[in-house]
Formats: sequence, C-alpha cells, structure tokens
Amino acid sequence: MEIKHTSNSALPTITAFHYQVLVALYECFSDNYDSVWIEQDGDVSVLSQNVDESKQTEVKDYSAPLTDNHENLWNTLKNWLEPDFNHSIYGRLILHTTQSFGSQSLLKGWNEKNAEEKYDILRKIFSKRTSEGIQEEKKPKSLMLQIEVMSSANEEKLKEILKKVILNVESDNSDEIKQKLFSKFTGIPDANRHAYMEGLIGFVYANINSKSWSISKKNFNDKLEELTALYHKQPFTFPQLRVREASEEEIIQYDGKLFVKKIKDIEYDDKIPEAVGDWIEYINSLNLELDEHPTFISKTKEYQKLLLRRFKNQYDNALLDNDSVIKRSKRLYNNVMNDPPFLLDQINPGSVYKNGMMHDIMDDDENKTKWRVE
Repeated sequence: MEIKHTSNSALPTITAFHYQVLVALYECFSDNYDSVWIEQDGDVSVLSQNVDESKQTEVKDYSAPLTDNHENLWNTLKNWLEPDFNHSIYGRLILHTTQSFGSQSLLKGWNEKNAEEKYDILRKIFSKRTSEGIQEEKKPKSLMLQIEVMSSANEEKLKEILKKVILNVESDNSDEIKQKLFSKFTGIPDANRHAYMEGLIGFVYANINSKSWSISKKNFNDKLEELTALYHKQPFTFPQLRVREASEEEIIQYDGKLFVKKIKDIEYDDKIPEAVGDWIEYINSLNLELDEHPTFISKTKEYQKLLLRRFKNQYDNALLDNDSVIKRSKRLYNNVMNDPPFLLDQINPGSVYKNGMMHDIMDDDENKTKWRVE
C-alpha cells in the first residue's frame, strides 16, 4: 500500500532542505573557497579570502516558471536587503532555481545587464501593479514583497546589491546534481558510489552544531581522503572460491549435465562430487555482485580461450599414450585437474575457478571436448 503525504506533512520541506544540502556539497568540490556555510546568511554561502570568489546562494527547487511577479525573486531580494545581511563580504549573490523564465518575463537576459538596467527592469515590473492594487487592504504576498523591495528607502542599497545579483535559472534538480557529483568520484567503482555519496552527505549533516553549520575545505578534503581509502577502486582480483565436494542432492540435481556424463564415460565416477562442487562454485562466481563484474566476465572469457587451447594440446599428447583408453583418459583427467592454474595478467585465479571452468567447457558441446582419449 502506498502512503501519500498529507498537506501537513513535513516531507516537501525536508526534500527541499536536502536539495539545499546537495548544492552545498557540490560547492565543496570547487577550488576557490575556504569554507561553505549552510543557513548562515541564507541557504548556502561560500567564503573565500578573495571577496570576488565569495558568494551567497539562495537555493530553490520549483516547477512553476520564474515570472516577473513570482515570490521567489522578490523574497530573495527582500532577504538581501535585510539590515543584518552584509552583502559587502560577497562578490556574487545568486538565485539558484530550477525554474525557467516565464515566456513573457522581462527578466530574460538579466545576467547581461548592469545594475541600473536591472533596477529599471524591477521598476517596470513594479509599475505594472496598479495603484488600486497597492491601495487594497488585502494585498497578495508578491505585491507586499515588491512594495518593500522597491521602497525609496531601499533604492540606494538595492542598486548596490543588484551589481552582484545573478539569476541561475533551469539549475540542476536533485537527481542531476547527484549525477554530477558521481562524475567527481574518480577512482570509485560504480557499485561503491552510492555508499561514497551517503558518506559525504552524512559528513555534511554531521557538521551542524547549535551555533553554526560550516564545512572547511581542509575538513572536507580530509573526509574525501578517508572515504576514498575505503571505497576506491581495488586492483582486479579473481574471487576466492571455496574447495568443496557437492552434496548428494547436488549430485542428483546435476546428474544429467553433459560434463558429468563425460566423466562417467571414462569410468571415473568417484571424481564426480569434486567436479560438481568446482563447477557450482565457478558458475556461482559468474553471478556474484562484484565491483568489477564486467572486468571479471571479460577476464573469464579470455581465460577460457587459453584454457581450451591448453587442453587441446594435452589431449593431443594423450593420444600418443599406448595405454588402454580408460587409463590414458583418466591420466589426462588427472593431469588437467592437477595442473596449477596459469596466471592471467599476473593474477592467479585459483584451482577451483580453473577446474570449474574446465568442466563448464566440457558441458558445452560446441567446444567438441571430451575426457575419453580415443
């Protein structure tokens, strides 16, 4: 049963806040900063010794377009005009929103305008609100925000702020930011990237305290080093398979397999439990959720070709033996099974892997292989 959140649910608020945290995390991967702050001067603040590199970002995830009268813009401007907000420590003030501009919006081309041109855009938008609307007792929230922002008392400060205001529209949503973060996890296998991401997000949340919420570049880099050591790409190795004999149930289950029949053909039934055990371990290894699964499959195909070539040479040598068919067939079987596995790229796959693969080769009639030497 699916549970839907009610109008009183905190889920939308939590989701929006998590989006803000993802934006802050992404900022931590940039070069020119000393610390990233969350909920200090606003949503996300990036501080650097160079004021031009410092920025304060309001982070919004909306689906509706950014129209001229949308509260998102006007509320953000109002926040930047607050007396306790010191815009002088920032070189940029950014509205980071997933919204696109409304089709008729005067805000299009905003970032190419100077402060006077930006102020003129705001003035034109505000002038479209009728004087009757301003005089109404019950005003819409957007109009109330516009009246406050465009107050003559704010004009000088507003123009100073507008020099720095950038509208980043159509910004990446949460999933898109995560994908961009994944691309920064160099050397981390795909299977480990979600755990790596969770470690970083947990680190960001863990930096909150009763007075502040900030991440220094040094602490972030230390965390990256710690998580990278834990989740980084290890050199490829073959999985270690256990040595075991098949159970009676397994022997019965796989009695009809072609590789089992070929062992019976040389009257070597006492070898069947070991053979079935090796084969099961080998087949199971192909289904393991390995970090390097594509590499493992590729290496397996390469190893199989080399093993099949070696077996054909061993079989040809066995044909030179003058013993009976059964004796030389059993001798071939023993030699192949007891041969140490050869290395592939200086990696030893282990005897169970090698022997299990040999039985799997026998199980494929297209390989035209058999133990019976005749």
